[in-house]
Amino acid sequence: MLNEEYIKIDKENKKVLDNSDNLQKIGENYKNLYEISNLKTNRNTPHSNFQLH
Repeated sequence: MLNEEYIKIDKENKKVLDNSDNLQKIGENYKNLYEISNLKTNRNTPHSNFQLH
C-alpha cells in the first residue's frame, strides 16, 4: 500500500521536474529573443536591463 503511494508521488515529482526544466528553457529562449531584438533595434528602453531569472 505504502509502496504504491510512494510510486505515485515519485511519478508526480518527475512530472513537475520535467515541467520546471521546460519552463527554464522557455525562459532562456525568451531571454535570448529579447536580447537579439534589443540588439537589432538598438534602443535604450527603460526595460533594456530586463532579465529573466
